Amino acid sequence: MSDSNRTTGGRKFSAADLRKICVDEGVDDAGFVNIDREALEKEREGILKVYPSTRSIISVIKVINRENIQSPARYVANDEYHSAGHEFAGICRGILRRLNKIGIRGVVSTKSWPMDLSRWPGKIWDVSHKVLAIEAGLGQMGMNRILLHPKHGAFIQLNSILIDAEMDEYGRPLPENPCIQCHLCASVCPTGAISKDAPFDFFACNTHCYRDNMIGFQDWIDAIITSKDLAGYRSRFNDSETAFMWQSLMFGMSYRCGYCVAVCPAGEEVKSLYSQNKGAYIHQVLDPLKNRVEPVYVVAGSKAELAVKRNPCKEIKKVRRRESVGVEGPSQTQPQAEEKIMDLKLLMSGMAAKFNPQAAGNLTATIQFEVTGEQPGDWFFSIENGKCVFHEGKANSPTLTIQTPSEVWLAISNNNLDGQQAFMEGKYSVRGDIGLLMRMRSLFRDSK
Repeated sequence: MSDSNRTTGGRKFSAADLRKICVDEGVDDAGFVNIDREALEKEREGILKVYPSTRSIISVIKVINRENIQSPARYVANDEYHSAGHEFAGICRGILRRLNKIGIRGVVSTKSWPMDLSRWPGKIWDVSHKVLAIEAGLGQMGMNRILLHPKHGAFIQLNSILIDAEMDEYGRPLPENPCIQCHLCASVCPTGAISKDAPFDFFACNTHCYRDNMIGFQDWIDAIITSKDLAGYRSRFNDSETAFMWQSLMFGMSYRCGYCVAVCPAGEEVKSLYSQNKGAYIHQVLDPLKNRVEPVYVVAGSKAELAVKRNPCKEIKKVRRRESVGVEGPSQTQPQAEEKIMDLKLLMSGMAAKFNPQAAGNLTATIQFEVTGEQPGDWFFSIENGKCVFHEGKANSPTLTIQTPSEVWLAISNNNLDGQQAFMEGKYSVRGDIGLLMRMRSLFRDSK
């Protein structure tokens, strides 16, 4: 008998009763997912790291005030995110205390911050609330990459409670997506990260919306240390940007955007407001944000920079690329190694020889490389039963696709560029399982 079943005496608890406890404590909806579900295969390791006795996950949502999030005064929206988040965390702890009284133990996950920054840059979270909420039947992902609840739409916050008990019934994904394909999120997105014709551009969104988190903070510290004088510092950070950093440190991170949430009309509570008078909705909700005069942070030469140029209300702020510190290239006394690294195709085929089956475990995956630049090509690795095979061409339905200029991947392999840092800066892009990308270092012993 497992430790979790010993804790609860092998009893299966009523999902209806536990849901009532959750709602009574103040959440707006709750669902349940069993830890052994096939869809959680890529999430299970992280969940069990947080709480090894997990048998079920309670996915919960809390509604946030729509008008605050839609306000052109973005500090009002930021305060709603943070204040509602603190309230939500207290509610989740209240739920767990109630569960403790009936013999269920568990852990309340963090809604967002803090996370494990020892893994930065990389996947710094262990519990993916969106994945769990989808499996619990609380919503589906919209084209804005926000979980959309069938009633409350995008105006929600998510959290997860990991418990050591089994339920008599579990949720299942919704058969229909609440997204109504209005494309308002794509229209309002200042960086073009959301598009009806292309995958979501994580890097464009992260560079701007999260400007005042770790990346911006590191740039700020760099500016303080390397600037020769105050004029040099102010050429990189003006007074407003310095004040934003102070505010994020004192009161919680300032989200520079969040417009995709603000304009979303998904969910029964909001959909009618849009459908009954689309023009009025666009005028009252979308236009004030789209026409808001503000700086937008982009990587120079990126598609995001082109998107910002199309909106005269937005000021382009080019973000410096962060360089790797203290990383040396290969020794010049190793000509064979140098020759291998300069030929990308040869390098790719050599990666298969460096495959680490112990790190892979029972992993089954396909990693596709789509390479442009001076040495273009399409190559992929198929991983199964502890083996890795290199192929030329394109795979059917790859688990992870890495799109990179050849010179970028050569620099990563040459140890002249940190792979994870390059990923966060948008020097190459990915589609598919980002968790698999974070495992590349361990899967290929010398790969970055």
